[in-house]
Amino acid sequence: REVKLDAVTFNAAISTCEAGGQWKKALHILAVMVQSEIEVSSISLNAAIGACEKSIEWENAVQLFSVMRQLHATPDRITFIAAMGSCASGGEWKQALSLARVMAKSTTECNTITQNTRISSTCERGDWERAAHIVRISMQSGAGLDTITFINAISICGQGGKWDQTLHFYSAMAHNMIQPFAITYSTVISACEKSGEWEVALHFFQLLEQSRMGHDVITYNALISSCAQVNAWNNVLLLFLDMARNNVDPNAITFGVAIGACENHGEPERALHFCRSMARHCDSCFRGGRLAR
Repeated sequence: REVKLDAVTFNAAISTCEAGGQWKKALHILAVMVQSEIEVSSISLNAAIGACEKSIEWENAVQLFSVMRQLHATPDRITFIAAMGSCASGGEWKQALSLARVMAKSTTECNTITQNTRISSTCERGDWERAAHIVRISMQSGAGLDTITFINAISICGQGGKWDQTLHFYSAMAHNMIQPFAITYSTVISACEKSGEWEVALHFFQLLEQSRMGHDVITYNALISSCAQVNAWNNVLLLFLDMARNNVDPNAITFGVAIGACENHGEPERALHFCRSMARHCDSCFRGGRLAR
């Protein structure tokens, strides 16, 4: 029985290539569609661009985007997101922002996912001011922004040591009436820890306590490390006791920072105490793991 090769069949084949990251095969099938004079739709091109995105073939993704009009296919929201994501993954932030401007001028709705892609691609290039500008413009234009938008911006700025920018984005969340999650506070604390701003980190830790969202070991480690950097060893000890009170188990990083803080402050007995506590803790975890099996 002869199988009819129509647009649906080709689209399914391209989508399969997209799922497997086979961008070359996806482009080959697309070329066969054009040669066979089978109508190429936005569905066909979106799948092909998606395959390029997964393989970080940003040049091919942009080329496919540019020929859509010639093939009488209209780019939609998915098209823009896939093309912009491909450029962002390839570090081509200028091209990603250029596509965003094209999208803004088109009739396609600029949604939250698109804004997140723009902010991420900009921050990853270290252009903190441009990222802040995008957020401000987005708020003024009423474009969708969510918690993920700000967490991404705060995290990337924190990694670059731009702790003051993390505070800007945190303030922007409140201004935009977006409720922060526990991870929001943890991300700000980590950013402050990397910049040695232990007092600001402690302030956000207290805000997290007041929100009753709960702490985790990552948050404690960031704050303990921040205090240890400035030899605020009393705070290190208090935070370690606070972990026990809140039933948060320390890990190797927690013990390592606490031991280092005691040694730097000339407290060898306390350092030895933490070493013994770590040994007991590790032994307990090991035994628990064996029993779990």
